[in-house]
Amino acid sequence: MSRGGNVQQAKSSATVSRNLNRFSTFVKSGGEAFVLGQAAGFVKDGDKICVVTGQYGPEWQENPYPFACTVDDPTKQTKFKGMKSYIAYKLTPTHTQTQVNRRYKHFDWLYARLVEKFPVISVPHIPEKQATGRFEEDFISKRRKGLIWWMNHMTSHPVLSKCDVFQHFLTFIRYLSGKHLVMNSIV
Repeated sequence: MSRGGNVQQAKSSATVSRNLNRFSTFVKSGGEAFVLGQAAGFVKDGDKICVVTGQYGPEWQENPYPFACTVDDPTKQTKFKGMKSYIAYKLTPTHTQTQVNRRYKHFDWLYARLVEKFPVISVPHIPEKQATGRFEEDFISKRRKGLIWWMNHMTSHPVLSKCDVFQHFLTFIRYLSGKHLVMNSIV
């Protein structure tokens, strides 16, 4: 093989792919179309996010109806005649005082919907999933504390606390009814 052939082969194998994203991989993007005036669609009044001028510059308008939510009474429950077990938590929002039962997978679903709906807001992560030892007292207590922290953050956030997906999660006694309503509407 000639020397020129080796150089040609080296040039073709040293190709570096180029990222065409204008932003770093660490930046959450998703609002470019809106900023560039290319976003089409209608925003419901309940989904509008108000920005006000605060002491240090622009900030989200506070929720005019602040509330909190307790995460209590982790209880082992079963379904399919005892074939499947899970831990359910009682959530009680202060603005409705209606208790709802939610499993970890319900929180996981909510987190995914919020990340999808608000690509430019940093939605806090829920506690990690664990396959083994999930019915041990220490693990249940630790997860409950993590869910309390997460819920406190969510209810105090000026945008996320007012979101229809989050409100359905807190108010629909039957989880699947709220989930179907959210999935069938424009989220």
